[in-house]
Amino acid sequence: MDADGDGVADVKQIDNKQLVLRKAAVVAKAVDPELMGEALTAIYAGLMAVVATLRVKFAACVTIGVTVGGIAHNVASSHLGETSSSKPRC
Repeated sequence: MDADGDGVADVKQIDNKQLVLRKAAVVAKAVDPELMGEALTAIYAGLMAVVATLRVKFAACVTIGVTVGGIAHNVASSHLGETSSSKPRC
């Protein structure tokens, strides 16, 4: 749209802030607020599920690492003999 008739589209002549506000107004007029709220809630719930899964997997990996480290320490201690520096720090 060229409201001032200079041959250049108005969106090409405004700064980024005005362009974002203009596009936000178009989106606000075009979407159903309830549907948008439900969609954003679903996206948020999905993201929180991913975060929770990653935290659980990280905790599981740490637990496995500590267990394997403890087993390796016990095996090494039995084959190499107990020394004062071989005591676990945990």
